[in-house]
Amino acid sequence: MSHLNIISKTVVFFLSMFFALPAVNVFGSDTTNLNHKIISHRTPEIQGVNLHHPDISPDGKYIAFTASWQFGNIWVQDIATGKAWPVTKVDSTSKQNGDVIPRWSPDSNKLFFTSDRGGKEIHVFVVDFDGKNLTRISDKPVSLTAEGGQAWDGIGNWMPDGKSVVYPLIDRVNKSSVLIEYELSSKKNIVLHSFPDRIAYNPNVGPDGKTVIYVKNAVVRNEGFEALDLITKTTKTIPCDIRHPGQPRWSPDGRWIGFQANEGTWKTYILPSNGGTAIRVGPEGGKGFSSQVPSWTNDGRSIVYHGRKMDSLLINVRDLETSEEIQFPPETTSNDWYWASWSENEERLAFTAKTFESSNHVRVSVMDVEKKSFRDTTLLSDMTKLDTPIPNFKSKIAGWTADNEHFVGIVQQDEYTQLALVSATELDIQYLTESPSVKSCPVLSDDKELIAYLENSDEQEDIWIYDLVTNENYQITFSGKEKWELRFSHSGDRLLFGQNQGDTAGDVMIADIESGEITPITSEQGWQINAYWIDDTTISYTAHTDPTSPERDETRYLVMQNLNDDQIKTIKSKKDIFAPMWHAQSQTFLFNKRPDNDAIFRTNLNGDFTTLLEGGYDGSLSPSGKHLAYIKRVGEQQFSDIWKQNIGDLVSGAVVP
Repeated sequence: MSHLNIISKTVVFFLSMFFALPAVNVFGSDTTNLNHKIISHRTPEIQGVNLHHPDISPDGKYIAFTASWQFGNIWVQDIATGKAWPVTKVDSTSKQNGDVIPRWSPDSNKLFFTSDRGGKEIHVFVVDFDGKNLTRISDKPVSLTAEGGQAWDGIGNWMPDGKSVVYPLIDRVNKSSVLIEYELSSKKNIVLHSFPDRIAYNPNVGPDGKTVIYVKNAVVRNEGFEALDLITKTTKTIPCDIRHPGQPRWSPDGRWIGFQANEGTWKTYILPSNGGTAIRVGPEGGKGFSSQVPSWTNDGRSIVYHGRKMDSLLINVRDLETSEEIQFPPETTSNDWYWASWSENEERLAFTAKTFESSNHVRVSVMDVEKKSFRDTTLLSDMTKLDTPIPNFKSKIAGWTADNEHFVGIVQQDEYTQLALVSATELDIQYLTESPSVKSCPVLSDDKELIAYLENSDEQEDIWIYDLVTNENYQITFSGKEKWELRFSHSGDRLLFGQNQGDTAGDVMIADIESGEITPITSEQGWQINAYWIDDTTISYTAHTDPTSPERDETRYLVMQNLNDDQIKTIKSKKDIFAPMWHAQSQTFLFNKRPDNDAIFRTNLNGDFTTLLEGGYDGSLSPSGKHLAYIKRVGEQQFSDIWKQNIGDLVSGAVVP
């Protein structure tokens, strides 16, 4: 079966509607550099969407990719002519991602992909490159959890002879996995290998058909790459100097491993096949550039991935009465901040942040609103050395002391972190703890006497309390489960928090500070997050709609729950209510709507929506509501395209394996 015959006989008229537009030059001369260029074309049907997770056909003529991050479908494009066509249709029953991770068969005639079409379960499929003979090949869901996992769980690839496909079955509850081989001729799934004590995530079969590389234990803690010898059934670690590597892909000649990592932004690397020092991919060394999901040309000389220039993000503070704004200078541009903490007198704003290119350390910045001055220092100096990784959202500021001169944060000491008081004027650090553990997610009580925080030791995470009056330190939970978002009740006797329950995903819990008694508030399927105290008898949180619900497009909505009678009230929007922040003085929530994320909205408890600010996101109101701190995107938002880069550009000064 040849591509030419199929196209000429079945889709000539269809393709005539999809002639390519010229490649958009969004990175200057890089697009004309023969060693590094955009190879995707923007036809009218795929304008204004992200093209992602590409795979280049073994014959080098075509690229397959997913168009759009939400409810996406698989497309194929002729690299030379720009002609493009959808291989799969957008499926209205998709849970969220749609069809993702297409992988070409060795003869360039078929595509393997994973999908959440059908709502709750994740399955894998094979389809002809022209869209015919779409077949689900998995007998069981590839992600074995109550919630159903994500479409990315089914990532796999073809055996080199093209006679079978390898994909994982992941059991997130029991932290185990199985590699399955589907034989096309017999149409049977057979167990290739079982991992009773680990999760083999993102498996990729090597060019010899005898070795599988995968990410080990990605759910609990990404421990890097491991390789399985399919003949001897032995495993070995593939050393990598980049934290949390993912989606490994062997080069066809077996000399390199391409992979991605999220280090504040997504980055793509190549690694010698035996491990060692990774080399970053991307224009000008990849700086200021987001890239993911490597694919290889059949000769192993070039790597293909999706990428885009990162937007410039600035931190602004607006006086809502006068519209006057203060802006952080460009050198403090950050892609994340966790989270803005206002002093009670509103004279200062403190926040932790990472930059695009310095993602292994977290700094704290203090803005003097009245003087329009800035100071910053580093709190987490080298996160790669920490005994346990700290997610970005757990590295936030706890709050300010009563004198408005100090705030509470976490500071790194070698492989551990400690609670500390930081002075707002000189940024001097006074350590409060000295125990050998990784602490994170601190929060200060309303009376400024107690600090609640998470302590992670031996991968067991629990809540501790530090008493600023007595300097006592004590533990109040003992489950060892992953937790987040600690918040004191206004009376200070209870603590609201989120916990990963495994079978029901994320739930909202309450801990009694004195007795340590734990009360589960939610137990529904899905994630209930972003919990706040409205008052001492009412809480709020964000819920994700059941993926089988006909209202699935309203995936995140607000819930208010009365703790006395469990009465529930919901606030919904036509789009995701993303990361709402409760503002006590105005009795409103601030939030962004996904996927647009281009304005800051607010709603009162009655569900009345207003737009607070256009052209910003992640807003934080000062206590009185006079000032709004927010992130502002500078320049046009770019969509990801498919890029190709010659390996010779990357390894000219490196030791070739």
